This record gives sequence, structure tokens and C-alpha cells, in this order.
Amino acid sequence: MFNARAFATGRSALHFKGCGGFLFIAAVILVGQILIVSIGGPFFSVVPLALVDWVVIIGSTSIVLWIGEIYRLIASRLK
Repeated sequence: MFNARAFATGRSALHFKGCGGFLFIAAVILVGQILIVSIGGPFFSVVPLALVDWVVIIGSTSIVLWIGEIYRLIASRLK
């Protein structure tokens, strides 16, 4: 989601000035995911995750964001 926001703009995906709507949507998605997994139970066929599991999932999937940021940084320096 963050890399899609920065696609073809040359700007950082972490540039949030004037992006209140984007931050709100990202927060709603995060809270929704946590609620579904924590209390969704049999309705969604899920079991609650431990805090360490959340950290591992978010940390490992954020690698895609950091690769995009490094790529944009290098590309901007080469221009």
C-alpha cells in the first residue's frame, strides 16, 4: 500500500504531509486486522496471535517497503 502510494512519484512512501486520509485508512486496516485475528475466532476461522508473532509478521513484510525506499533513495541520488 505504501509503495503503491509512492509509485511513479519519485517521493518517499513515508512522506505523510497532507495525507491524513491515507494515514486514517492505514490505521483502520491495521486495527481491523488485529481485531479480526484477536476476536474473530470461529467466524473467521482464526486463532489469536502472540505479540511476538505480530512483530515478526509486520517486520518481515515491511522489508518490501524498505527495499522500495532504498531504491527511490538511490534513484534520486543518481539523477
